[in-house]
Amino acid sequence: MTASTKRTIGDVIRDARIAIRFTQIDFAAELGVSRRTLSRWEMDATTPASREILWLVSKLHSFDREVSRGVARELGVQPAKGPPPEALEAAVVAAAASLNVPHARLRSALATIVKSWRETGATLDDAAAALEHRSG
Repeated sequence: MTASTKRTIGDVIRDARIAIRFTQIDFAAELGVSRRTLSRWEMDATTPASREILWLVSKLHSFDREVSRGVARELGVQPAKGPPPEALEAAVVAAAASLNVPHARLRSALATIVKSWRETGATLDDAAAALEHRSG
């Protein structure tokens, strides 16, 4: 491919999936889409919506940050600084359950941690450590 040849969104998505060594079936499952949808994106038969592109970049970030940054750069989106709020919430709930944190305290801790994550781009490990600290 020459420097003047522009890669399509499908090229970028397919190459990223291959770079992280996922099959279409496995990567589609990670993204929460069907294998057919992923295949259509990769063939440029359809184009993912902006929110789907952001989700894809976020999921890639959890597997390979460099691949995620490259995809974000090529597709012109800002890479996420941390995991999506849903992943953070799931990690906090799991950490709370393992620490036997009462449900009422969980809500307060979760609100504080999510706010902090959005401001700083904290990691899931940071969230678990913060919850452990608050419960101690």
